Amino acid sequence: MLDYSEELTRAVDMLRSMPIPKLSRPVGDSGSTRAERARDVAQFLADLAADAEGGPRRVIPDVGDPAVGDQLAVTGRDLVRSECGEQVMQAVAERLRALRLAI
Repeated sequence: MLDYSEELTRAVDMLRSMPIPKLSRPVGDSGSTRAERARDVAQFLADLAADAEGGPRRVIPDVGDPAVGDQLAVTGRDLVRSECGEQVMQAVAERLRALRLAI
């Protein structure tokens, strides 16, 4: 079983330490960059937290590739505070691990 906090920390640390040119480079067959993939996961976490709290969903803005690690950290902490349940947290931990391995 994956630990959500550990997976979040590992993904955030990886993104924060990655050189900007590498964040901006496409990876895989999709043509999306590492930053775009991470921003997609941050949006997913934000949506889950909003749904769990019964609030409106908000779009995670693209404020530049260097900020994507911070965006993932913030949305990840928001999800923890939403208390969405262990099953959801386990699924998200798996998604964070997949992101980390893909980038």
